[in-house]
This record gives sequence, structure tokens and C-alpha cells, in this order.
Amino acid sequence: MIETQAFSLDVKNLTETGEIVGLASVYGNIDRQGEAVAPGAFRASIERMKAAGRGLPMMREHSPELTCGIWTDFADDGGALRVSGRLLLDTQSGREAHSLVKAGALGGLSVGFRNATRTLAAGRRTITQGDLLEVSLVAIPANPEAVIHGVKASPGPREIEAALKAAGLSNRQAKAAAVAATKALSLFNTDDEQAALAAAISEARQRIAPFLKV
Repeated sequence: MIETQAFSLDVKNLTETGEIVGLASVYGNIDRQGEAVAPGAFRASIERMKAAGRGLPMMREHSPELTCGIWTDFADDGGALRVSGRLLLDTQSGREAHSLVKAGALGGLSVGFRNATRTLAAGRRTITQGDLLEVSLVAIPANPEAVIHGVKASPGPREIEAALKAAGLSNRQAKAAAVAATKALSLFNTDDEQAALAAAISEARQRIAPFLKV
């Protein structure tokens, strides 16, 4: 079973080459589920990953279909797990994620892990060890302490359809909406135009959600 814990983003110094630096896990900070992560909880799995010479997938909303980049550097400084990576801007998912982060539509980082060991003290659960699997960009943050320090820099119909299905639309509804959204995106060419469209879509979804029967 894969578990997650989310942290909010504070996007600063947004550039155009795809690199991201941020805090994936802030130790000791309690999230909305009443859990905290102990210092070094993911250290063993990170060391195994480094020894194997591989990075960690960067996803959106913990969805393998929406993999948008890779995390390549990890620094466990005792207070937080700092991650560095890059959005893959030669992919549709990477370009879409860049626009969504820039617009503020993706407001959090969330770590995906399994095989967690926990302690319970004073009514608070603390994760003391876990196998880190991925770090995702997410729309709904759970913890106010994580920060993206820099993001350096248009989705295709499949990515849009997958995102709409994940949001709760049926297959038929997602396919029809994806076709319309793809046509709309073709009219927005610059990063600023696509970022503005992403923000508008995010706001529109919140407004129409109560009327959807899915």
C-alpha cells in the first residue's frame, strides 16, 4: 500500500528551464492528518537509490500516467528533506505541470512511500522510517512548511483526459471535455497565456463541480 503526505508550495524565482528545488518533507511538522515525519525517515531508501544511480519520479497527484519530471538530488539536512529535479519540458505532461505550478494551480508537494514504521506519543503519530517511491506536485496542500525555491523553465488530449478522469469525470465526459480543451489550448501559445488558461480552468472546475453528476 502506497501512503502519502503533502506539503504546500511557495513558488519563487520562476524561470523557464524546468529545474525545481524544494522541501519534500519537513521533519516534525504535523500535517492535517495529525502525522509528522521524523528526521532521516527516508534516508535509507534515498541511499539505496543513490547507490543504484537512479532518480525519483516526479508525478502529478501520485499518478504514473502524469509523470512530468525527475528528482535527481536529495539533501537530508536534519530539518527537512530538500529535493532538486527538473520538469521534462519535452513532454506534454512536463510542460503542463510547469504552467500549472507557475499559475498556482498546483499548490503542494506530496511524498509517496510504503512500508512505514510509526510511533505514537502524546496522541501524535510519527513516521520513523519508510521507503520513498516518488514526490508529486499536488493541487491541495496538507502541510504549510514545504517550499519550492525555484522552478526554471501544453498538455495533449491523453493527459487532459487522464486528469479529468482523476478529478471524477466518467470516461465519456472526460474524452469529450479533453477534445474541447485541446482545441482551446491550441489558441494559447506562450507560457503566460497557458498559465492564465490553467488558472482559469482550475477556477472554473471549482465553480461547476457542484453541478456535475459523475
